[in-house]
Amino acid sequence: MSKRTTIAYASSLLADDLIAFKHAVSLASYSDSHLYTIHAEHESASHVEDMPEAQALLQQWGGGSLDHTHLRHKTETDTVETLLEAIEQVQPDMLVLGKHLDTSITAILHQSISAPVLRNIQNPALVIPLEGKGFLHPVTGQPQVKNVLIPVEDEEIVLLAFHHLHLWIEMLGLPPVNVTLVHAGKTPSDDLVWPEDSEHQAIDSVELITHDGTVEEAVKALTQDKQADLVLMLTRGQNSILDVLRGTHTERILNTILTPTLVMNI
Repeated sequence: MSKRTTIAYASSLLADDLIAFKHAVSLASYSDSHLYTIHAEHESASHVEDMPEAQALLQQWGGGSLDHTHLRHKTETDTVETLLEAIEQVQPDMLVLGKHLDTSITAILHQSISAPVLRNIQNPALVIPLEGKGFLHPVTGQPQVKNVLIPVEDEEIVLLAFHHLHLWIEMLGLPPVNVTLVHAGKTPSDDLVWPEDSEHQAIDSVELITHDGTVEEAVKALTQDKQADLVLMLTRGQNSILDVLRGTHTERILNTILTPTLVMNI
């Protein structure tokens, strides 16, 4: 018997985080996964907000049930470290978390909780911009992921991206998607190859676009042009001092686009 899929949602307990919670509930319900809502806060925190409940959303969307577990952790030290320990305890197949857009230098240097969490987990993480609309049907709450944008550097990244996208779609039971591969910069992309569609039933079509700008510029432009429902980012983490100071390509992209982004460390 195969292991049941688990999805974890990292909750801030703030009202503007609702869109991220909606995505966690929808994807868990759609894939019959066990949902864990995790919150970590400092011992001195004064608020006593309730943990979000899934059942009200399911009723709003037309019914259904969901196994939903709350994990609330108090800490006297570092909330990020405590949150990471909770994620390690659950070992989810996917983490869902919300993130505000912020392009200011101050915000990039003093990053939100999402950045250190994403750097320190190996689990796939779905990052939902809290200012965006996401990819859920507004009435039924059903996930609607049809167009996926993937920045690629070389053939290795292309093959890894297809592999991980296939596993993600299969895990959640989503229908096949259209993929746009984005190659940024002036380096020729003629040698980029990808598997035949028949080998990846999760993919309907593939298009390769070369963009003269930076990766960040390419992704920002093409998420709009291609009406992307999802961006898939494969990241190797911080590779240089500049990455430490400015953030990685992935972190800078997450600061500028309104499209949900699936982040996978490789």
